[in-house]
Amino acid sequence: MLKQKFTKLFNEVVDNIDANTIKGYLFARGVISKDASEEQGNTRKERHQLLNLLFRSGHPETFIQLYFAIKNETQLQWLVKKIDEMSS
Repeated sequence: MLKQKFTKLFNEVVDNIDANTIKGYLFARGVISKDASEEQGNTRKERHQLLNLLFRSGHPETFIQLYFAIKNETQLQWLVKKIDEMSS
């Protein structure tokens, strides 16, 4: 269900997340590799690549952990609310 929501909000997520912060969170929870977490950068292209990596991931909690990573960001509470209010 969360994967579908992130699919619908793909561009908004790419435009608003901080890739470096999200990568650190996801690495700490075992969702992405150390190599992926160490790739620094926060351009739109790099945020797009991060989301594409997550969509290809086989980790069972990828989108749950992405949701929690976004929820930890004070400036993204509007996005959390939007995700919460969406029907899948």
